[in-house]
Amino acid sequence: ISFGGFYRLEPVSTNAGISPFYMTVGYETNILSSYNGYLKVSTSSAGNGVTRKLLLVGDSTTAGGEAVSGLWTNMNTDVFKLSFVGTQGTSPINHEGRAGYTLNRFYAGDANGPSPFTNSSGIFDFHFYLTNNGFTMLSGDWVVVNLGINDVFNAATDVQCESIIQSFTNQFSLMASNILSVVPGIRVGLCITIPPSQSQDGFGVNYGTGQTYYRYRRNRYLLAETLALYSQSGVYLWPINECLDTVNNMNRITGPVNARNTNTWTFIGNGVHPALSGYLQIADCYWAILKGNE
Repeated sequence: ISFGGFYRLEPVSTNAGISPFYMTVGYETNILSSYNGYLKVSTSSAGNGVTRKLLLVGDSTTAGGEAVSGLWTNMNTDVFKLSFVGTQGTSPINHEGRAGYTLNRFYAGDANGPSPFTNSSGIFDFHFYLTNNGFTMLSGDWVVVNLGINDVFNAATDVQCESIIQSFTNQFSLMASNILSVVPGIRVGLCITIPPSQSQDGFGVNYGTGQTYYRYRRNRYLLAETLALYSQSGVYLWPINECLDTVNNMNRITGPVNARNTNTWTFIGNGVHPALSGYLQIADCYWAILKGNE
């Protein structure tokens, strides 16, 4: 179904399988982008009797637990099961989400604190992480990395942002290679960083003059464009950026119109963190990818 600002796909059981899929996005007669590929629709019985372990590595958008809990709810009544791995969260809904973390901090630690993945020599070591915490993971399980917000947030120019992105992809490649070597057959997911709320208001509320909507949107765009082209054997791109409604499903607050007006208005009150409804959209995307690749 085509609407003014989005498409809605409502598959039925007869659509199960892999089908050719073509979509265009444009304005009036101008085509801005198009996709010509395939669409996979899973049956409700997909993954029946299968349990996969999942380690979600992320920043505050994972640490808050909303998306992970939403994923747990989606899974809990399904025939396909997940077992959540991590030192954060509340069992059985565990994860490795840590507020304020960058990929660099997970890779090697920094001045703000250590990484749970680095060994006594300060080297990223997935074997150390598993044995140090008493975890086991097997072929077919998932390690999913959802980072990027804190990495590029403060970049003030394209040149500075591109340098950060280069370091991000280099370090991620090394992380993924280590994970894949420690557990043969394990799968690594790389999430394309979610976009910010579509308003300067949230940035004004959260950051004052410290960062603007335009500059961060540009930074995130440069990162997302790079990640969308990323390729490494054993690594799967997770396009969770496509799942989030950045207008309607972001946090909103109510405040005075101005100091001399008693009327109030409701506006977006957070620059990068979704409302619960937005986190549940991300959880739905997580679930679709996991269920479709059981």
